[in-house]
Amino acid sequence: PVSVESLERSTQSVTDLKLWSDHLIDKAIKYVTELKETASVVDKVKAYITKHLEQELNRENIAASFYLHPDYINRLFKKETGMSMTEFLLHERLRMATELLEKTEQPVTVIAANIGYTNLSHFAKIFRKHTGLNPNEYRQSKRNEGKA
Repeated sequence: PVSVESLERSTQSVTDLKLWSDHLIDKAIKYVTELKETASVVDKVKAYITKHLEQELNRENIAASFYLHPDYINRLFKKETGMSMTEFLLHERLRMATELLEKTEQPVTVIAANIGYTNLSHFAKIFRKHTGLNPNEYRQSKRNEGKA
């Protein structure tokens, strides 16, 4: 309403025109500031993945959460991060697994379930592929490091 009233008065005098243009500039500055402060889609996807690690996640259901096509969102993700959403998901799950193995006494089965793996042998295989150790060996090696 203020913008419309200012616009209508702006044709009546130079002073009113200046008030209207100042109002528009203020609105534009606020809008640009808000845009800069809001997280990018990729940042939102990263946060979503990290928050929902224990769920069954894939490109399709992640993209559906943002009402975007899986190929499109994956291209954006890869362009900004250098990795696919699936690679990021794996990275985050392994990061969380190593953290839980180091800092808790939770059984490996519980840790696997907490990061979205229902099949323990599949989790152990993936974990070994990326760390060179199975989860129990990894936990033991970190304990030994702490003693040294």
